[in-house]
Amino acid sequence: MKSDNQQERAHSILGEEEAKEQVRLTDEQKVKMTSEERKKVRFSAITAGISLLVVVAVFVVGAIYGSREQKDQAARAPRESTPTFYGSLEQEDLEEGKITSVITQAYYTVENGMMVTIGFSNDMDTDEHISRVIVALYTQEDTEIAKAASASMRSDFIVSAGGTNEVTMYIKPDYVSVTDDPLQKLRYEITVEHETQE
Repeated sequence: MKSDNQQERAHSILGEEEAKEQVRLTDEQKVKMTSEERKKVRFSAITAGISLLVVVAVFVVGAIYGSREQKDQAARAPRESTPTFYGSLEQEDLEEGKITSVITQAYYTVENGMMVTIGFSNDMDTDEHISRVIVALYTQEDTEIAKAASASMRSDFIVSAGGTNEVTMYIKPDYVSVTDDPLQKLRYEITVEHETQE
């Protein structure tokens, strides 16, 4: 009898140990799963944080760009106290076999810069890419009002053979010497750099 009791006790002890081992394994699995879940949650949180930062950065850049663009537009608006000069590309102005250029509009801006629109006519047999424009404006008394050169023009700015095109240039206040000319008798010189479009 004693030996039976001892065997039962030994069985129950072994059973308890197995049960404890199973409980321990289950707990370890829970810890492992929790660790993996934590990694997933952490990754999701980092991803969400980065996405939020990107959205905020895009919003801030957009706001700054929009504000700057509005400021630029306001600065380039016509000044009310002086008239606008208007010119046109007349038939008699056209130079045979060349690019002819004229100022079709010019005015002072609010911040004493100038906006100048230049029209081009191409009397050549080839399409021409206008790569650079230099413009100088003078008063009736030959005093220089402003002088400026365009930055490199877009590669798609073309004056087609026998066609016309125009570009508007902003001349910054730093390059405007006379800010009170009535612009009625405006004189100007335009240098156009161009190349045949293949």
